[in-house]
Amino acid sequence: MFPEEKTMLEVATAACIKQQTQLLIPEIFHHGVDDEIGPYMIIKDLGTRRGMSHALEAPRDDPNDTPILNPKISELARPTFPRIGALIESSPGTYEVLERPITLNMNNVFQLSNIPPPIFPSEGTTYSAADEWYAVLAEMQMATLVFQHNDMISSEGDYRTKYIARKLFQRLPKQNRLTKFGFCDDDWSASSEQSNATLPSPDNSGSFRLWSDDFRPVNVLVNNENDVLGAIDWEFAYVGPSQFILDPPWWLLLEVPEM
Repeated sequence: MFPEEKTMLEVATAACIKQQTQLLIPEIFHHGVDDEIGPYMIIKDLGTRRGMSHALEAPRDDPNDTPILNPKISELARPTFPRIGALIESSPGTYEVLERPITLNMNNVFQLSNIPPPIFPSEGTTYSAADEWYAVLAEMQMATLVFQHNDMISSEGDYRTKYIARKLFQRLPKQNRLTKFGFCDDDWSASSEQSNATLPSPDNSGSFRLWSDDFRPVNVLVNNENDVLGAIDWEFAYVGPSQFILDPPWWLLLEVPEM
């Protein structure tokens, strides 16, 4: 889906992460569009094909020997941005949110549900509030129900349940009920008197953070000693609501969540 645009956004995102965080990002030597192979990107070979997922799943001789892997994922929360959307390099070394987000879920529903491209945000669209983006996500979920004809509905009751759930979700951002859902600033515990929160409870607008719904242990390359060498594959990364980066990542379960 949108391969040329997606490659341009991935290059800008990786460069921005490398510039503004301590995450290890392989050097990008060149990128472009070829008439025969399409969009491409040439990055530095880190000398390994071993991902963090291999280290997490590897059996250990001593069950008390707990490996510690530190990909510094929290570094993604360091840069803040004024709008929700995708990053582009507006001038040499300067990265701004000026393009529409392209997410893994958008890619999946485009391929599986046959959703026409006009359903997705138009090029150059960004969002100033989290509820605006939640409303767009809700519309795309409804479009999935409308356009996906196979492996989506098992019965009339199943369709009714999924339709009602989507209509209810569409209401929530319009009522501003999703912004702080599940979050509360800790201003009452003993620990709050000794240290400040790294990230405050998110609000509807103001500052947004990098997020990728495709980021998982396989994206983090490690050597045989489990030292992190670099993080790759940022094609579905974008600046999103801070709520996303505050939620525990699904891959802590070591299995794909039920969709």
